[in-house]
Amino acid sequence: YVLAATLINSKDVVYQDNMSIGATNVQNAIDGTCSKIDTRLFGIEDKLYTVQNIEGGGNFTSTTTLSYTGHSISIPPNSYCVVSVRAIYSNNAPTGLYLTSCVDQYTGSCFTAEGYRGATNYDGTLTVTYAYYNSTDRLSAIYIWTSYNGTASNRVSYNGFCATKVK
Repeated sequence: YVLAATLINSKDVVYQDNMSIGATNVQNAIDGTCSKIDTRLFGIEDKLYTVQNIEGGGNFTSTTTLSYTGHSISIPPNSYCVVSVRAIYSNNAPTGLYLTSCVDQYTGSCFTAEGYRGATNYDGTLTVTYAYYNSTDRLSAIYIWTSYNGTASNRVSYNGFCATKVK
């Protein structure tokens, strides 16, 4: 045991350098260790991502023509995302499922992905899986558009994940 009656400066305490820090006293060993940690962290910061699950959807009134469902998916800035979107048969069969970057109109310039089933008696669910990279520094959105073989209450749902760059 060591008992110090007065404060001992860490620069005055000898350090045996087993880690090749280049230090001969405790203070320089601490500083050298912190410097090595900072250097190593700096090298991996650009490779760190947080992963977040995303899910949602809900009911809407479908139409026989392509229309916006009122549901969208938020894509965080600087994120890689993969999402599966489903147009679900509730009261009518889905005939088209489109993911766009436009909320107010569907045009060729807004196109991102589509799932299409032309038969009006199709009895099932349409699914589109879409991978997207939001390279901007602002929130982005993907809007869900559908067409059904009748006008009624129907449903869309989505789930997936986003990996967002930490720095």
